[in-house]
Amino acid sequence: MRALVLTSEFLPVRGGVGNYVLQVSKRMPSDIEIHLIAPNAVGAQTPDSRNELRALPDNVHVHLLGSSKNSFLDKLAFQIECLRVVPKMVKDFGIDIIHSQSEMPDLLISPEKVGAPIVTTIHTTVEGHIRAIRATGSSFGELNSSEKITMLASPFLVWAENRYYRGRSYFLTVSNWARRQMSEEKAIDSRRIRVVYIGVDRDLFNPSKRITAPEHFSELADVKAPKVLFFSRLATRKGLGLLMKAIPRITQKVDAHFVLAGSGRSSLFDVPHKDCTLLGYVHPNEVPYLYASSDVFILPSLYENFPASILEAMATQCAVISSDVGGVAEMVVNGRNGITIPPGDVDSIVDSVTRLVGDERFRDELGKSGRETVEERFRWEETALQTADYYREVCKDYASKG
Repeated sequence: MRALVLTSEFLPVRGGVGNYVLQVSKRMPSDIEIHLIAPNAVGAQTPDSRNELRALPDNVHVHLLGSSKNSFLDKLAFQIECLRVVPKMVKDFGIDIIHSQSEMPDLLISPEKVGAPIVTTIHTTVEGHIRAIRATGSSFGELNSSEKITMLASPFLVWAENRYYRGRSYFLTVSNWARRQMSEEKAIDSRRIRVVYIGVDRDLFNPSKRITAPEHFSELADVKAPKVLFFSRLATRKGLGLLMKAIPRITQKVDAHFVLAGSGRSSLFDVPHKDCTLLGYVHPNEVPYLYASSDVFILPSLYENFPASILEAMATQCAVISSDVGGVAEMVVNGRNGITIPPGDVDSIVDSVTRLVGDERFRDELGKSGRETVEERFRWEETALQTADYYREVCKDYASKG
Protein backbone atom coordinates (compact mmCIF):
# COMPACT_ATOMS: atom_id res chain seq x y z
CA MET A 1 0.00 0.00 0.00
CA ARG A 2 1.15 3.53 -0.81
CA ALA A 3 0.00 6.51 1.28
CA LEU A 4 0.44 10.19 0.52
CA VAL A 5 0.68 12.21 3.77
CA LEU A 6 -0.04 15.96 3.61
CA THR A 7 0.97 18.27 6.43
CA SER A 8 1.55 22.01 6.67
CA GLU A 9 3.77 21.37 9.73
CA PHE A 10 6.73 19.02 9.74
CA LEU A 11 10.41 19.88 10.24
CA PRO A 12 11.58 21.53 12.35
CA VAL A 13 9.00 20.19 14.79
CA ARG A 14 7.40 23.16 16.55
CA GLY A 15 3.99 21.80 17.51
CA GLY A 16 1.74 18.81 17.95
CA VAL A 17 0.83 18.32 14.28
CA GLY A 18 4.43 18.15 13.08
CA ASN A 19 5.38 15.76 15.87
CA TYR A 20 2.35 13.55 15.17
CA VAL A 21 3.23 13.21 11.49
CA LEU A 22 6.90 12.51 12.23
CA GLN A 23 6.28 9.93 14.95
CA VAL A 24 3.55 8.03 13.08
CA SER A 25 5.43 8.02 9.77
CA LYS A 26 8.67 6.67 11.22
CA ARG A 27 6.80 3.77 12.87
CA MET A 28 4.55 2.76 9.97
CA PRO A 29 4.69 -0.97 9.05
CA SER A 30 7.27 -1.59 6.35
CA ASP A 31 4.65 -2.81 3.87
CA ILE A 32 3.17 0.72 3.73
CA GLU A 33 5.14 3.13 1.57
CA ILE A 34 4.80 6.73 2.74
CA HIS A 35 5.23 9.77 0.50
CA LEU A 36 5.11 12.83 2.75
CA ILE A 37 4.48 16.34 1.38
CA ALA A 38 5.35 19.30 3.61
CA PRO A 39 6.46 22.92 3.21
CA ASN A 40 10.17 23.62 3.03
CA ALA A 41 9.97 25.61 6.26
CA VAL A 42 12.61 27.90 7.71
CA GLY A 43 14.83 25.55 9.71
CA ALA A 44 14.00 22.46 7.64
CA GLN A 45 17.57 22.37 6.32
CA THR A 46 19.35 22.68 9.68
CA PRO A 47 21.66 19.83 10.77
CA ASP A 48 19.05 18.62 13.29
CA SER A 49 16.29 18.48 10.67
CA ARG A 50 18.56 16.74 8.17
CA ASN A 51 19.43 14.17 10.84
CA GLU A 52 15.71 13.56 11.39
CA LEU A 53 15.26 13.01 7.66
CA ARG A 54 18.20 10.60 7.48
CA ALA A 55 16.82 8.64 10.42
CA LEU A 56 13.50 7.94 8.67
CA PRO A 57 13.03 4.33 7.53
CA ASP A 58 13.40 3.37 3.87
CA ASN A 59 9.64 3.23 3.33
CA VAL A 60 9.23 6.97 4.09
CA HIS A 61 9.98 9.53 1.34
CA VAL A 62 9.77 13.26 2.10
CA HIS A 63 8.96 15.91 -0.52
CA LEU A 64 9.46 19.52 0.65
CA LEU A 65 7.66 22.18 -1.39
CA GLY A 66 8.42 25.89 -1.83
CA SER A 67 9.42 27.84 1.27
CA SER A 68 7.54 28.77 4.42
CA LYS A 69 7.77 30.84 7.59
CA ASN A 70 4.60 29.18 8.93
CA SER A 71 2.47 32.28 8.38
CA PHE A 72 -1.20 32.37 7.37
CA LEU A 73 -0.28 33.26 3.79
CA ASP A 74 2.33 30.49 3.68
CA LYS A 75 -0.32 27.91 4.59
CA LEU A 76 -2.56 29.22 1.82
CA ALA A 77 0.36 28.97 -0.61
CA PHE A 78 0.92 25.38 0.51
CA GLN A 79 -2.72 24.52 -0.21
CA ILE A 80 -2.25 25.85 -3.74
CA GLU A 81 0.97 23.84 -4.13
CA CYS A 82 -0.86 20.69 -2.98
CA LEU A 83 -3.55 21.31 -5.58
CA ARG A 84 -0.81 21.42 -8.20
CA VAL A 85 1.30 18.41 -7.17
CA VAL A 86 -1.03 15.94 -5.43
CA PRO A 87 -2.94 14.68 -8.51
CA LYS A 88 0.35 14.11 -10.32
CA MET A 89 1.89 12.28 -7.34
CA VAL A 90 -1.18 10.08 -6.96
CA LYS A 91 -0.74 9.01 -10.56
CA ASP A 92 3.07 8.78 -10.63
CA PHE A 93 3.45 6.81 -7.39
CA GLY A 94 0.27 4.75 -7.56
CA ILE A 95 -1.08 6.25 -4.32
CA ASP A 96 -3.84 4.24 -2.64
CA ILE A 97 -4.79 6.68 0.13
CA ILE A 98 -4.18 10.30 1.14
CA HIS A 99 -3.73 11.20 4.82
CA SER A 100 -4.24 14.89 5.58
CA GLN A 101 -4.30 16.97 8.76
CA SER A 102 -6.95 19.32 10.15
CA GLU A 103 -5.04 22.42 9.02
CA MET A 104 -6.57 21.45 5.66
CA PRO A 105 -3.60 21.31 3.26
CA ASP A 106 -5.99 19.48 0.91
CA LEU A 107 -8.74 22.12 1.12
CA LEU A 108 -8.71 22.65 -2.65
CA ILE A 109 -8.54 18.93 -3.54
CA SER A 110 -11.58 16.79 -4.29
CA PRO A 111 -11.29 13.10 -3.31
CA GLU A 112 -13.42 12.18 -6.30
CA LYS A 113 -11.28 14.07 -8.81
CA VAL A 114 -7.95 12.90 -7.40
CA GLY A 115 -9.06 9.27 -7.50
CA ALA A 116 -8.06 8.25 -3.94
CA PRO A 117 -9.76 8.34 -0.54
CA ILE A 118 -8.67 11.06 1.88
CA VAL A 119 -8.35 10.45 5.61
CA THR A 120 -8.12 13.57 7.79
CA THR A 121 -6.73 13.54 11.31
CA ILE A 122 -8.65 16.07 13.39
CA HIS A 123 -6.25 17.79 15.77
CA THR A 124 -8.13 21.03 16.47
CA THR A 125 -10.82 23.19 14.88
CA VAL A 126 -10.97 26.87 14.03
CA GLU A 127 -14.23 27.23 15.93
CA GLY A 128 -12.61 25.74 19.03
CA HIS A 129 -9.74 28.24 18.86
CA ILE A 130 -12.16 31.14 18.40
CA ARG A 131 -14.24 30.12 21.43
CA ALA A 132 -11.09 29.81 23.56
CA ILE A 133 -9.81 33.24 22.50
CA ARG A 134 -13.16 34.85 23.30
CA ALA A 135 -13.29 33.06 26.65
CA THR A 136 -10.11 34.81 27.77
CA GLY A 137 -11.87 38.17 27.72
CA SER A 138 -8.74 39.69 26.20
CA SER A 139 -8.86 42.82 24.07
CA PHE A 140 -7.71 42.57 20.46
CA GLY A 141 -4.45 44.33 21.31
CA GLU A 142 -3.63 41.69 23.94
CA LEU A 143 -3.72 38.84 21.42
CA ASN A 144 -0.64 37.48 19.67
CA SER A 145 -0.33 37.79 15.88
CA SER A 146 -1.70 34.31 15.17
CA GLU A 147 -4.75 34.92 17.36
CA LYS A 148 -5.36 38.30 15.73
CA ILE A 149 -5.35 36.75 12.25
CA THR A 150 -7.69 33.99 13.43
CA MET A 151 -10.19 36.51 14.78
CA LEU A 152 -10.02 38.82 11.76
CA ALA A 153 -10.37 35.97 9.28
CA SER A 154 -12.79 33.93 11.41
CA PRO A 155 -15.87 34.19 9.10
CA PHE A 156 -13.86 32.90 6.13
CA LEU A 157 -11.97 30.29 8.17
CA VAL A 158 -15.13 28.83 9.72
CA TRP A 159 -16.83 28.76 6.30
CA ALA A 160 -13.82 27.00 4.75
CA GLU A 161 -13.61 24.52 7.63
CA ASN A 162 -17.30 23.62 7.41
CA ARG A 163 -17.06 23.23 3.64
CA TYR A 164 -14.01 21.03 4.07
CA TYR A 165 -15.61 18.61 6.52
CA ARG A 166 -18.77 18.33 4.43
CA GLY A 167 -16.61 17.11 1.55
CA ARG A 168 -14.74 14.38 3.44
CA SER A 169 -15.81 10.88 4.44
CA TYR A 170 -13.02 9.38 6.57
CA PHE A 171 -11.61 10.80 9.78
CA LEU A 172 -9.14 10.01 12.52
CA THR A 173 -8.95 11.90 15.77
CA VAL A 174 -6.89 11.57 18.90
CA SER A 175 -9.61 11.62 21.58
CA ASN A 176 -13.16 10.44 22.18
CA TRP A 177 -13.99 14.00 23.19
CA ALA A 178 -13.05 15.21 19.70
CA ARG A 179 -15.20 12.54 18.08
CA ARG A 180 -18.22 13.70 20.10
CA GLN A 181 -17.40 17.35 19.43
CA MET A 182 -17.09 16.86 15.68
CA SER A 183 -20.34 14.92 15.60
CA GLU A 184 -22.16 17.79 17.33
CA GLU A 185 -20.31 20.77 15.85
CA LYS A 186 -19.81 19.59 12.26
CA ALA A 187 -22.69 17.08 12.02
CA ILE A 188 -20.28 14.26 11.13
CA ASP A 189 -21.58 10.76 11.75
CA SER A 190 -19.45 9.57 14.69
CA ARG A 191 -19.17 6.14 13.01
CA ARG A 192 -17.03 7.82 10.33
CA ILE A 193 -14.48 8.96 12.95
CA ARG A 194 -11.88 6.51 14.28
CA VAL A 195 -10.20 7.39 17.58
CA VAL A 196 -6.49 6.56 17.75
CA TYR A 197 -4.61 8.00 20.70
CA ILE A 198 -1.25 9.65 20.20
CA GLY A 199 1.80 8.27 21.96
CA VAL A 200 4.94 9.46 23.67
CA ASP A 201 8.58 8.45 23.23
CA ARG A 202 9.17 6.88 26.64
CA ASP A 203 12.93 6.63 26.11
CA LEU A 204 13.30 10.26 25.13
CA PHE A 205 10.97 11.59 27.82
CA ASN A 206 12.26 9.77 30.86
CA PRO A 207 12.93 10.65 34.53
CA SER A 208 16.52 9.48 34.05
CA LYS A 209 17.09 12.80 32.25
CA ARG A 210 17.04 14.48 35.67
CA ILE A 211 20.66 13.43 36.20
CA THR A 212 22.02 15.55 33.34
CA ALA A 213 19.26 18.21 33.19
CA PRO A 214 21.36 20.82 35.12
CA GLU A 215 23.93 20.72 32.30
CA HIS A 216 21.22 21.77 29.83
CA PHE A 217 19.46 24.40 31.96
CA SER A 218 22.14 25.87 34.17
CA GLU A 219 19.92 28.87 34.96
CA LEU A 220 17.62 26.50 36.86
CA ALA A 221 20.30 24.35 38.50
CA ASP A 222 20.69 26.53 41.59
CA VAL A 223 16.97 27.12 42.14
CA LYS A 224 16.12 25.35 45.40
CA ALA A 225 12.36 25.88 45.37
CA PRO A 226 10.11 23.39 43.55
CA LYS A 227 9.91 24.42 39.91
CA VAL A 228 6.54 24.78 38.15
CA LEU A 229 6.78 24.60 34.35
CA PHE A 230 4.48 26.21 31.79
CA PHE A 231 5.59 25.02 28.36
CA SER A 232 3.34 25.92 25.45
CA ARG A 233 2.76 28.72 22.98
CA LEU A 234 2.67 32.04 24.84
CA ALA A 235 -0.93 32.68 23.89
CA THR A 236 -4.02 33.82 25.77
CA ARG A 237 -5.99 30.67 24.93
CA LYS A 238 -3.29 28.60 26.66
CA GLY A 239 -4.22 30.24 29.97
CA LEU A 240 -0.93 32.04 30.52
CA GLY A 241 -2.70 35.21 31.60
CA LEU A 242 -4.58 33.22 34.24
CA LEU A 243 -1.33 31.75 35.54
CA MET A 244 0.21 35.23 35.78
CA LYS A 245 -2.68 36.28 38.01
CA ALA A 246 -2.17 33.22 40.19
CA ILE A 247 1.60 33.42 40.69
CA PRO A 248 1.68 36.30 43.24
CA ARG A 249 -0.98 34.55 45.33
CA ILE A 250 0.90 31.23 45.19
CA THR A 251 4.26 32.69 46.21
CA GLN A 252 2.63 34.33 49.22
CA LYS A 253 1.77 30.84 50.47
CA VAL A 254 4.66 28.60 49.38
CA ASP A 255 8.20 28.84 48.07
CA ALA A 256 7.85 28.10 44.35
CA HIS A 257 9.70 29.06 41.18
CA PHE A 258 7.92 29.33 37.83
CA VAL A 259 9.53 28.45 34.49
CA LEU A 260 7.84 29.85 31.37
CA ALA A 261 8.87 28.37 28.03
CA GLY A 262 7.51 28.48 24.50
CA SER A 263 7.42 30.66 21.42
CA GLY A 264 5.45 33.87 21.40
CA ARG A 265 5.54 37.39 22.82
CA SER A 266 5.93 37.33 26.59
CA SER A 267 5.49 41.13 26.58
CA LEU A 268 1.75 40.53 26.11
CA PHE A 269 1.62 39.15 29.65
CA ASP A 270 2.48 40.68 33.01
CA VAL A 271 5.29 38.27 33.88
CA PRO A 272 6.59 38.72 37.45
CA HIS A 273 10.28 39.60 37.72
CA LYS A 274 10.58 37.64 40.94
CA ASP A 275 10.23 33.86 41.33
CA CYS A 276 10.10 33.42 37.56
CA THR A 277 12.46 32.36 34.76
CA LEU A 278 11.43 33.20 31.20
CA LEU A 279 13.12 30.87 28.70
CA GLY A 280 11.26 31.64 25.48
CA TYR A 281 11.67 29.19 22.61
CA VAL A 282 13.29 25.88 23.61
CA HIS A 283 14.95 23.70 20.96
CA PRO A 284 13.24 20.28 20.60
CA ASN A 285 16.46 18.49 21.58
CA GLU A 286 16.37 20.32 24.92
CA VAL A 287 12.70 19.76 25.73
CA PRO A 288 13.13 16.40 27.56
CA TYR A 289 15.66 18.06 29.88
CA LEU A 290 13.26 20.97 30.45
CA TYR A 291 10.62 18.61 31.82
CA ALA A 292 13.31 16.80 33.82
CA SER A 293 14.38 20.12 35.36
CA SER A 294 10.86 20.67 36.69
CA ASP A 295 8.76 19.29 39.53
CA VAL A 296 5.27 20.32 38.38
CA PHE A 297 3.90 20.87 34.89
CA ILE A 298 0.86 23.12 34.43
CA LEU A 299 -1.32 23.69 31.37
CA PRO A 300 -4.26 25.97 32.34
CA SER A 301 -5.49 26.06 28.74
CA LEU A 302 -8.97 27.09 27.67
CA TYR A 303 -9.00 24.80 24.64
CA GLU A 304 -7.19 21.57 23.79
CA ASN A 305 -7.92 18.31 22.07
CA PHE A 306 -5.35 15.88 23.44
CA PRO A 307 -2.17 17.83 24.32
CA ALA A 308 1.05 15.88 23.82
CA SER A 309 2.85 18.08 26.34
CA ILE A 310 0.88 16.46 29.16
CA LEU A 311 1.98 12.98 28.11
CA GLU A 312 5.59 14.15 27.78
CA ALA A 313 5.50 15.64 31.28
CA MET A 314 3.90 12.48 32.69
CA ALA A 315 6.54 10.32 31.00
CA THR A 316 9.24 12.42 32.68
CA GLN A 317 7.50 11.88 36.03
CA CYS A 318 6.43 15.50 36.51
CA ALA A 319 3.27 15.99 38.54
CA VAL A 320 0.70 17.39 36.08
CA ILE A 321 -1.95 20.07 36.56
CA SER A 322 -4.25 20.71 33.60
CA SER A 323 -7.54 22.37 32.82
CA ASP A 324 -10.26 19.79 32.33
CA VAL A 325 -10.78 20.61 28.66
CA GLY A 326 -11.04 18.50 25.52
CA GLY A 327 -9.75 14.96 25.96
CA VAL A 328 -7.55 15.70 28.97
CA ALA A 329 -9.74 13.51 31.20
CA GLU A 330 -8.91 10.56 28.92
CA MET A 331 -5.27 10.73 30.05
CA VAL A 332 -5.38 12.46 33.46
CA VAL A 333 -7.48 10.97 36.27
CA ASN A 334 -7.87 13.68 38.90
CA GLY A 335 -6.01 12.84 42.09
CA ARG A 336 -4.58 9.60 40.70
CA ASN A 337 -2.01 10.51 38.04
CA GLY A 338 -2.43 14.28 37.96
CA ILE A 339 -4.80 17.09 38.89
CA THR A 340 -7.53 18.54 36.66
CA ILE A 341 -9.08 21.94 37.32
CA PRO A 342 -11.98 23.90 35.81
CA PRO A 343 -10.89 26.05 32.84
CA GLY A 344 -10.56 29.76 33.55
CA ASP A 345 -10.52 29.32 37.35
CA VAL A 346 -7.61 31.24 38.92
CA ASP A 347 -8.55 30.05 42.43
CA SER A 348 -8.14 26.42 41.33
CA ILE A 349 -4.73 27.20 39.83
CA VAL A 350 -3.65 28.73 43.13
CA ASP A 351 -4.99 25.85 45.21
CA SER A 352 -3.61 23.02 43.05
CA VAL A 353 -0.12 24.51 42.61
CA THR A 354 0.08 25.38 46.30
CA ARG A 355 -0.87 21.84 47.24
CA LEU A 356 1.66 20.14 44.97
CA VAL A 357 4.50 22.51 45.81
CA GLY A 358 3.88 22.02 49.51
CA ASP A 359 3.38 18.23 49.47
CA GLU A 360 6.44 16.48 48.03
CA ARG A 361 5.11 13.00 48.79
CA PHE A 362 1.83 13.57 46.91
CA ARG A 363 3.75 15.23 44.08
CA ASP A 364 6.00 12.18 43.73
CA GLU A 365 3.03 9.79 43.81
CA LEU A 366 1.32 11.63 40.97
CA GLY A 367 4.56 11.69 38.98
CA LYS A 368 5.11 7.95 39.31
CA SER A 369 1.49 7.18 38.42
CA GLY A 370 1.77 9.44 35.39
CA ARG A 371 4.80 7.52 34.16
CA GLU A 372 2.94 4.22 34.60
CA THR A 373 0.00 5.61 32.60
CA VAL A 374 2.06 6.44 29.52
CA GLU A 375 3.92 3.11 29.69
CA GLU A 376 0.63 1.22 29.72
CA ARG A 377 -1.53 3.23 27.32
CA PHE A 378 0.27 5.71 25.11
CA ARG A 379 2.76 4.22 22.65
CA TRP A 380 3.57 5.66 19.24
CA GLU A 381 4.08 2.11 17.96
CA GLU A 382 0.44 1.33 18.70
CA THR A 383 -0.68 4.64 17.15
CA ALA A 384 1.09 3.75 13.89
CA LEU A 385 -0.31 0.20 13.80
CA GLN A 386 -3.89 1.35 14.38
CA THR A 387 -3.48 4.08 11.75
CA ALA A 388 -2.22 1.50 9.25
CA ASP A 389 -5.23 -0.72 10.03
CA TYR A 390 -7.54 2.21 9.36
CA TYR A 391 -5.83 2.86 6.02
CA ARG A 392 -6.65 -0.71 4.98
CA GLU A 393 -10.29 -0.41 6.09
CA VAL A 394 -10.75 2.87 4.24
CA CYS A 395 -9.22 1.52 1.03
CA LYS A 396 -11.50 -1.51 1.20
CA ASP A 397 -14.57 0.64 1.81
CA TYR A 398 -13.60 3.11 -0.95
CA ALA A 399 -13.10 0.27 -3.43
CA SER A 400 -16.48 -1.22 -2.58
CA LYS A 401 -18.15 2.08 -3.50
CA GLY A 402 -16.11 2.45 -6.68
